[in-house]
Amino acid sequence: MSKKAEWSMSYSWTQPYQGMNCREIYDSLELDAIDRIVESMSTYPDAERIINKILGDMKND
Repeated sequence: MSKKAEWSMSYSWTQPYQGMNCREIYDSLELDAIDRIVESMSTYPDAERIINKILGDMKND
């Protein structure tokens, strides 16, 4: 009987350095989502309520 030749293979992989950690990436994606939401708004009810309250308080002084 002849011996069967055995072979092996090895490899490695490294991820390129992105310059940001996972939290920074998540925060960046979250801010992008918030920016898209705000850009799609046609009115800003919370801001309007605050401004109206301030202006109303100024008229009463």
